Amino acid sequence: MELDAPGRLGRGENRLRPGGARQQDEGKNVHAKRLPRLVALAPPPYILAAVLLPLSVSVFFLMQAAAPAAAPAPAAPPAAAATIEWKDFGPGLAAAKKDGKPVLVQFFAPWCGYCKRMEATTFKNAAVIADLQKAVTVRVDGEEAKPRDGYTGADLADKYRVHVFPTHVLIDGQGRVVATAPGFMNPETFLSWFKLSLAKAYQQTALPPLSPSGS
Repeated sequence: MELDAPGRLGRGENRLRPGGARQQDEGKNVHAKRLPRLVALAPPPYILAAVLLPLSVSVFFLMQAAAPAAAPAPAAPPAAAATIEWKDFGPGLAAAKKDGKPVLVQFFAPWCGYCKRMEATTFKNAAVIADLQKAVTVRVDGEEAKPRDGYTGADLADKYRVHVFPTHVLIDGQGRVVATAPGFMNPETFLSWFKLSLAKAYQQTALPPLSPSGS
């Protein structure tokens, strides 16, 4: 250090020490004074709530989005498919008279392949099943000689002039013929024939009822 005069420090040191002391003293005062200012400047509780509440809601929704999706509920078991209720000729005719419906008679034979094919395809079709609810459905073995409720299948086949299997005959409740369709029919062909025949059945004129013997 340089001395300006005996026993005196240089200007730089002289300014440094008092200045340093002042800075230390002022530093203490600054910290002592700033603390209450910081406390006084703290936001009121309602402001903190207004800031923190949206943040907590956002965090909640982010956690919900990140959570794995719940497994879907198991599907309900499919409803049982409707089926056609086939009757014998006698009970079917009685039901038609009671309900005022026409009768669809299918003449078949146990060995008939096309009869089995219609059973597996046409008569499993949902639209066919639904439309046949408008009639009483009857099945007759056209070769059977054993009577069923007063009717034999062979006699009924002769009565309705059935020569091939399958043959479908639509009759009214009195046994009067409305329409006849021999041979195999797919669902579309059957529905077209049945709808036209059903409309005709309601316009059928009265005829003497079929006798129980089938003659």
